Amino acid sequence: MGSTLPWDAQAQGARTLVIQDGTVYLDGQRVPSDQLPASLDVENLNVRYSFSGISRPVVELNGALYAVGDALEPVDPNAVSARQSTVFLRGNASQAGRTAPSRSDESAVPATQLQQYQAQYLEEMQRRHKQLYERLMHERQMEAETYELARTIRQLPAGEQQQRYLDSLRTTLNEIFELKQENRRREIAELENQITELRRRLEKREEMRAQMIEQRIQQLIGASGGRP
Repeated sequence: MGSTLPWDAQAQGARTLVIQDGTVYLDGQRVPSDQLPASLDVENLNVRYSFSGISRPVVELNGALYAVGDALEPVDPNAVSARQSTVFLRGNASQAGRTAPSRSDESAVPATQLQQYQAQYLEEMQRRHKQLYERLMHERQMEAETYELARTIRQLPAGEQQQRYLDSLRTTLNEIFELKQENRRREIAELENQITELRRRLEKREEMRAQMIEQRIQQLIGASGGRP
């Protein structure tokens, strides 16, 4: 794979993934840029992972998931959940699974916990607000396009063609920013509607307080098997 990055985790028998200064090292060996997934932008990434006792570790990088094998491979979130893989996230405080601590604040969480939450949220949006669901999916698609554009730009020599791609990337990022802002506004509006409905139900319960208490008394008396 190329040059070696010394790291004592290798001596402990753990697999390692290090990304620093725009370079990826897998098990201490440098991974050539042309062997990296097209969707992975490592320009501003600086992370260190170590794994032991996990057959198929999956890491989160720039919001996307990648399986660590002989190389880094993009992973579909649904596939991760189905295989019960262990996903490493940045910024969590706890460790889970049979995982050796890494050299930064990385931690492992069950994939199902992460993916089920995301899937449930999208399913809820698809059921309650189909238009917002479609906008959220479009947001994800456009984010993926920016990684492809960035990778192409890095591989092009400075010149007119690179500048055209830079202009395209800048335009896309502006569109994504507007899309995200509007999506967040719509998500807030949806939450406000749900809060309004919860408040209405709470007020209705308050109005029916006496009736509900009497009903509960009858339930408890009946459940006790009769009068003492």
